[in-house]
Amino acid sequence: MNMEKMIYFRGVPFYAPDRFAFGYLIIDDTNTHRICKEYDGEMFSEIVKPDTVGQFTKLYDATGYTIYEDDIIEYVESYTVTGGEIKIQGVVKMDIKGYWCLSINDRKIPFYEMEGLYESTRRLSRVKKVGNIHIDKL
Repeated sequence: MNMEKMIYFRGVPFYAPDRFAFGYLIIDDTNTHRICKEYDGEMFSEIVKPDTVGQFTKLYDATGYTIYEDDIIEYVESYTVTGGEIKIQGVVKMDIKGYWCLSINDRKIPFYEMEGLYESTRRLSRVKKVGNIHIDKL
């Protein structure tokens, strides 16, 4: 299995609502959502709440935290004319075209449109992860 092509997810387990399970997503024919992970050569899975499942964006904030769907991030936008900055906070979502966006109320700002966002390290230099919408942890 090509690990670089794998898509990682996280979700909140039913029996442990204060943490995330991380790994691969499997949805069976009964619509049970499981996050699976290999440990010491064996595969383990946890049943998670479907509405808490979020995909890894393959991006990192300025401090190195992984960014998943439904994370709350803060983006700092600079204004060269005035020299000022504004902090914009929103939730990470995927738009209908398949782009990761910062969702603020009904407005979606695609990551590729944000100033100075991408670097070769996939670290978003102007973004800080401040939480997520499911549990009060980074």
